[in-house]
Amino acid sequence: MPVESRVIRLDQSIESWEYSDLPQDWVEWCPVCGWDSGSTCLTTERYGLSVGVSTCAECGFVYFNPQISPEAYLAFYASGKYRELVSGHHGRLINAETIKPEQEAYGKALCQFIAEEIRPKPSPWSLILDVGGSTGTVSRQFPSEDRIVVDPASAEIPHGAIEGTLELTEKMRGVADLVLCCQMIDHVPEPSAFLIDAMGCMTQGGYLWIDILDYATTREIKIDHPSNFTRPVLERLVWGVGLTPIADRAVDNHIGLLCKRST
Repeated sequence: MPVESRVIRLDQSIESWEYSDLPQDWVEWCPVCGWDSGSTCLTTERYGLSVGVSTCAECGFVYFNPQISPEAYLAFYASGKYRELVSGHHGRLINAETIKPEQEAYGKALCQFIAEEIRPKPSPWSLILDVGGSTGTVSRQFPSEDRIVVDPASAEIPHGAIEGTLELTEKMRGVADLVLCCQMIDHVPEPSAFLIDAMGCMTQGGYLWIDILDYATTREIKIDHPSNFTRPVLERLVWGVGLTPIADRAVDNHIGLLCKRST
C-alpha cells in the first residue's frame, strides 16, 4: 500500500469510512481495573463522530463504550485511515515520511533518558522490541544488536519488521531486554491484556517503557484513542499487570514510565 501523499478533507474522510456500520460490542468491565460500574455518555469526538464513552467509577479510566473490535482497530490503522483523519484535522500531510524528524528527536531524547536511569547502562541492548513502532525510527536511536518492530500499518514499517499486526508471537517471549510501547497504548482497546503480552516478551532483567497522552491535560476524545489515561490510571495499569515503575518522564502532554517486573 503506498503511503498517502495528499491531504483528504476531514469531512470526506469521515463520510468514506462508514464507522457507524462497524459491529460494536458493549464493554462490561473496566479494561484497566475490572470494575463493573461507571457512567456512560454520548459525545462527539475530535473528528465529528458520535461515540459512547465510559468513565470507570473505581480507577477513573476513560474508554469507548461500546467499542469496535480490536481487529477493526487494526484494520483502521492498516488501511491508512488513521493518518488520513489526522492530516485532515490538522490541514497538513502527516504520514510515515513527514513524522520521521519528530520520531527521531523523540527517540534520541528517550534513549538518553533511559540510559541515565539504568546503571550499568546496556551498550548495546541485545534485542529491542518496538511495539506499535511505526517507521522504526524511534528504536533506531538506541544502540542494539537486534530489534523487532511490530505495527499494523505495513506501509510505514521498515523492511524486516512484523507487518500488519500488533500480535506478540511465541518466538518473542522472553527475548527483549527493552520493550518500547511509545505513545501507543492509548490506541489499544484492551490495554491490560495487551500489556501482559508485552511484559511476557521481556527478559528476566529486562525493562519496559510505556507513555501516554495525559487525558487530564487534553480532555480530548478522539476515535484513534479508545483508551484515555491520566498518570494515576497509567500507574494503576502497570502495577496491576505486575510491573514496577523505576523512573518517570513528563514531556509536554505526555507521561511515561520506565518499568521492571515486580518481584
